[in-house]
Parts: sequence; C-alpha cells; structure tokens
Amino acid sequence: MKYRLANSDDVKRIADLHSRSWQIAYQGMLSDDFLVNQVPQDRLCVWQERLGNGYQEGQVVVVGEEAQHLAGFVCIFPNHDEYGALLDNLHVAPKYQRQGIGKHLMSLAISDLRGSSSGMCLWVLSQNTDAINFYKKLGGRLADERPYPGLGDKPVLAVRMVWEAEDLSKITE
Repeated sequence: MKYRLANSDDVKRIADLHSRSWQIAYQGMLSDDFLVNQVPQDRLCVWQERLGNGYQEGQVVVVGEEAQHLAGFVCIFPNHDEYGALLDNLHVAPKYQRQGIGKHLMSLAISDLRGSSSGMCLWVLSQNTDAINFYKKLGGRLADERPYPGLGDKPVLAVRMVWEAEDLSKITE
C-alpha cells in the first residue's frame, strides 16, 4: 500500500469512492433517489472545489492506493473549531476494509496536527453504527447529536465524535 498527499489528478477517483461509500453506508438512511441520482455529481463538485485548483487553506487529503487502485482517502481541516481539527472524510473501499487502512490514513492525516490543534472532531450519521464503533475503538467519544440538514430528502441525525489532543495518540499507535 502506498500513501501520499492527494492532488488534482485524484479528483474523479476520490469522488467515485466517496459516492460509493455513501451509497453503501447510508442505504436505508437516505433516499435511494438522493444516493443514486444526486450524490455522484455532488461529490464530484466537492472534490473539484477541494483539489481542482490546489488545496484549500490548511486542508490535508491523503490517499492510499495499491497498484493504481484507490483503496481509501482521508480529508482533515486543522483548527476548525473549539474541538480542534475536523476530520471531514474517511472512506475505505469495501475490498480494503478491516486491514488497518482507515486507521493508518487517520494517523497520517493527524501527524501534521501535533502542536497546531487541541484535538479533533467529526460528524457521523447516528445510524451509521459501524463507523461510530470504528471511531470509538480509536479513542473517539460521543459529544453531542443534532439534525444534519442537506443530505437528501429524509431527516437524519448526526453525532459529533471528539478526541482530546492526548487521545489522538491512540490513532497513531
């Protein structure tokens, strides 16, 4: 497995994996119409904006690939809010899951945070128990829950998972 910073050549592959991940993880949570007909174009636009003209300020995007196949990616924004950095995306292709790639991607992304962040947080849909359990194993704790607008036509709740600065070491172990 090779890990590196993402670049503009990765936009389509990242958007495709992001879309497929949502379509799998959020099936039944979000409408099929939204997942099939809107998510692919929406994610492509997001990644064109994030990587098409270089990085947004402070953003870190790391990809893991094997033989030119995108295994996964992570996107983090340092010093996002009172919790510290925002882990905005972490997706691993189904074929590569449960091999430590997600943890390794997180570790690489937060390695640049040392000294620049008081911690980290992320938002995950409350029904996505697989993701919540994964983050708990890496030292994350549930902080709060709120409605998460803008994801299709079904109301959803999201939970904020947080790590204090000292908890980030559990990810890098």
